[in-house]
Amino acid sequence: MANLRAITENGKHKISAFSPKCVLILGNGETQLTDPDMRASFELFRGDLRDVDIVTYDELFRKAEVLARLFNLVRSKPESPP
Repeated sequence: MANLRAITENGKHKISAFSPKCVLILGNGETQLTDPDMRASFELFRGDLRDVDIVTYDELFRKAEVLARLFNLVRSKPESPP
């Protein structure tokens, strides 16, 4: 936020931001958070963060798959050659 004005000052477009968020993509919850206590600790930690969303790679890919299915963007499996 501190640099937004300096970055956009001489540009054609005016940009403003109100309460921007940061998204941090890291790790694989399915393989790294197998212990229920670890998973609970992770969920509490990311739930307590303000202005930062933490998403694991497997969650991101799952969300992308859901969106792809929702918008019929899923490729059908290629047909086997005869």
